[in-house]
Amino acid sequence: MPPARSRKEDDVSTETAAAPHGRQLALSVVLDKHTITYPLPPHGEVVIGRDVQVACSFGHHSLSRRHAIVRVGDGDLTIEDLGSKNGTYVGGRRLAPAERYPLGVGCSAVLGSLAIVVVAWGTSPAAAGDLWGVDALVSRLEYECARARRSGRELALLRLRLRGPAAEAQAAQVAAAFGSEHPVCALGAGDFAAIVFPHQVAATRARLAAALANEQVELRDAVAVYGDDGRTAEQLLASSEYQLDGLVRTGASGAPILVIEPAMVRLHLLAERAAATDASVLLLGETGAGKEILAETIHRASPRRDRPLLRLNCAAFSETLLESELFGHEKGSFSGAVQAKPGLLETAHGGTVFLDEIGELPLGLQAKLLRVLESGEILRIGGLKPKQIDVRFIAATNRDLLAESRRGAFRVDLYYRLNGVSLAIPPLRERPAEIEALAVQFLERLSARLGRKEPSRLTAEAIARLKRYRWPGNVRELRNVIQRALVLCGDSPEISPEHLELDATCFDDPEETERIADDAAAPTPEVDERQRVTDALRRCAGNQSRAAKLLGMSRTTLIKRMLQYGLRGRDWFAD
Repeated sequence: MPPARSRKEDDVSTETAAAPHGRQLALSVVLDKHTITYPLPPHGEVVIGRDVQVACSFGHHSLSRRHAIVRVGDGDLTIEDLGSKNGTYVGGRRLAPAERYPLGVGCSAVLGSLAIVVVAWGTSPAAAGDLWGVDALVSRLEYECARARRSGRELALLRLRLRGPAAEAQAAQVAAAFGSEHPVCALGAGDFAAIVFPHQVAATRARLAAALANEQVELRDAVAVYGDDGRTAEQLLASSEYQLDGLVRTGASGAPILVIEPAMVRLHLLAERAAATDASVLLLGETGAGKEILAETIHRASPRRDRPLLRLNCAAFSETLLESELFGHEKGSFSGAVQAKPGLLETAHGGTVFLDEIGELPLGLQAKLLRVLESGEILRIGGLKPKQIDVRFIAATNRDLLAESRRGAFRVDLYYRLNGVSLAIPPLRERPAEIEALAVQFLERLSARLGRKEPSRLTAEAIARLKRYRWPGNVRELRNVIQRALVLCGDSPEISPEHLELDATCFDDPEETERIADDAAAPTPEVDERQRVTDALRRCAGNQSRAAKLLGMSRTTLIKRMLQYGLRGRDWFAD
């Protein structure tokens, strides 16, 4: 990581003011058949050269490391040669070293053999002189991405979102926190962006927090890093937007998939990039973390989306049965094979194969799967001629496959074949911002399935308890907890902490464990109602119509209560 650069090393003046004549000035150059535009500051100095450390760097062989300097201010624009080897030419004349020459919009200068043109486009920064326009930010970001591709220079886009009564009045504080060497762009009311180095993010956040500490604003930020989150201006802007707003993806059932935590947003963006290729994908994560959902997301985002998605749990079959299911068999190949049967890999031709619990795959089948991955061919049991197939493999496991390979339980060559792209899904306890959103989503879906007009609401205490829980079963456990809570709360419009019935051993706070034990010991209205329904059925010898009348409810409601509480005949005829 390069060290933080000083103001002098940046070669950009820290002064800012409105651009002359209300226009944004920029330098435009055609390099390698691509037009690159570098927005100029309203006031200041910009060094042009081949050195990646200067402000306006172009990787052109005819440039000196520090070739020329452009000065902007008070309606004037000049260029000065810095003693370059191949010279700076304006109007066909070579400038003497340290000679300043005026430029205007449409004027060109030739640095070595590279032609640069002064252009005016868009609008100037805000009147206060502290904000850039969107066009200027995008153009500068494209320029910086081009530099990063060429030189490996680090780059990040820091996005801010301010909300609150005073959010729109904080532009000056935001600009001051970034520092004048990082021009700030206003993308909307209370929304800002600036280009920074990744190592500067923490310090910038601290300055922002201090500058806005006494203001009535809520601050959220997102960081899109070049390489990890995108390699173009469009990708970095989209990634930062997703991190602020979250992603909404559609699952196989048509239900939305919520992605809110920045780590999950980055994971899904990487998954979408992987989906565009045919590379094998290995999904890592704890049980219930959402590996199957991510596999579906990759398939739906891939060019194979209209072809089959085959899901196979490697732990659910014996070795013999799994081999037959995967590869198929020929007639008479074993006892009971009365006719030929194609394997699941054949039926998934052109599509995607999702192998869940790949760590449970027997060693004998691992060797055969490896041959499929290497050759794209399968051989049915009892077959003599292999068949060519075209499938994309996604595998998932909660095991450390490299550790398994060291103890001889998993083939290391298969691991590297499956690990074309590796995506690790964080456990739910590391995604606190998604716990409440997922719980509400499950409430809405399950309430609709139970025929309720309005879903029950989670109390603030219940939400707090959900967020403090460690979730060893991850998203799958959360869904089960919400389903159970809906049953226990009955017709109550609210779900309280006692309805959650969370495992008391899965909290880090001993006091929380004691509170849960107290909740479990206390009788709940649902337990009382179940007993009332049971008593009424006993008194009426199981006659549902009479019992419903006794309880003051319809027979339909009584039947729903019986299903809700799992009541059967033995419950009301028991001693």
